[in-house]
Amino acid sequence: MINAHRRFAFYFNRQQSLFTHDCFRLWGVVLVITALIGPGVLAKDQADIELDSYASKHYLIHSNLSKKEARVFGKHMDRIFNAYKKRFQNLGLSVKNNAAMPLFLLRTQEQYATFMSQYQINAVNTGGMFFVRHEIQGLATFTQGRPATETFDILQHEGFHQFAFKYLGANLPIWVNEGLAQYFEDGIFVKGDLKLDLANARRIASIKTAIAEGRDIDFEQMLSMTDEQWSNTLAASPEQANLLYDQAWSMVFFLATAERGRYVEPFKRYLQAMASGTDSMQAFYESFRLTRVEPFHKAWQQYAREAQPDTVNIVLERLNFLGHALRYMKERNMAMPLSTAHLRSQLQKLQYRTLRTTHGITTETSSQDESLYRYPSGRAKRFFKILPPAGDDLPPGITAPGLKPRPTVIWSRDFDGQLMQDVVFH
Repeated sequence: MINAHRRFAFYFNRQQSLFTHDCFRLWGVVLVITALIGPGVLAKDQADIELDSYASKHYLIHSNLSKKEARVFGKHMDRIFNAYKKRFQNLGLSVKNNAAMPLFLLRTQEQYATFMSQYQINAVNTGGMFFVRHEIQGLATFTQGRPATETFDILQHEGFHQFAFKYLGANLPIWVNEGLAQYFEDGIFVKGDLKLDLANARRIASIKTAIAEGRDIDFEQMLSMTDEQWSNTLAASPEQANLLYDQAWSMVFFLATAERGRYVEPFKRYLQAMASGTDSMQAFYESFRLTRVEPFHKAWQQYAREAQPDTVNIVLERLNFLGHALRYMKERNMAMPLSTAHLRSQLQKLQYRTLRTTHGITTETSSQDESLYRYPSGRAKRFFKILPPAGDDLPPGITAPGLKPRPTVIWSRDFDGQLMQDVVFH
């Protein structure tokens, strides 16, 4: 399920079998489906966790956060729901039960894991999930100890699975379900509008390498792959699992953006056919008016070879690393840097590094990498700019002057006084 810092480990259980796999974050994302049922209800036994309920426009939020805190996430998800619906508005989507979708927001990761364990779901070391049980279903995550933007990423990804389950049905092929979830996960809000079509640098590099080495997955295999086959791959081969997710995203990105939107309407016809229960291969051939899939595969390969990452995506990855480093330094009462050059010197003396696990493959990011302190701006590369702290108990901000939209790392403290790193766009 899924992108790093954006990604996770997740469990997938559609036919009563439990599989595991590592996805793109330091936490995990989980999709657990054990029955094709309607909306669930809150269990009577909530152990020691009391959840209050708040209604947003499209979600019924059950949370132990304050009402003010919970509504921030509810408002965000209402906007994301509108983005889901806008993308699929021409599909004639309908659903028998228009009840608000359940969203469970726990304050701590421990509370989240405890809550999920009541339904025999092991959520330890995971970051969030969409789940369905006989007695309950919903979208679940926690908020403490990570930036709100990371929680938003998880909710955007898992929220698509929830939306698809309700509005597109259980027949959606796993490749398009996961590809679209990653596509929406990458979205950012700029002045109230969700900006999609952001080309992810890591996935682009992964797919280019796979194509160059002849390891990309045959289109017919991807199109016809069952949930069980996908899950078996996750369990058997982390490297192949990583490629499954990267290629699923790349194929969706190709269909959504290639050749000035040439494939958008056929893609919608394909999704509509899948929602009506048509076989995946038959739906693809008919929707795209194909007699063979190989020319289509080659068109995607050419597109993927030429793809370039979006600057905003590159900058977000680097700002995330620098933000984590600033938090580390602040929590240890270290001197705060006055410039990016000062920050670089401090981190390199510390030999600061982070580790990230993606589908079982661990990647190290080291402060010795000089590219982390700069960002592309036109033909030049500029240093990030350190901003004065917004308060004595907060680290400095970081921004990228000249970019449009311009991302800026800002800081606050949560309900328990923990540092919270977020990114805003101007």
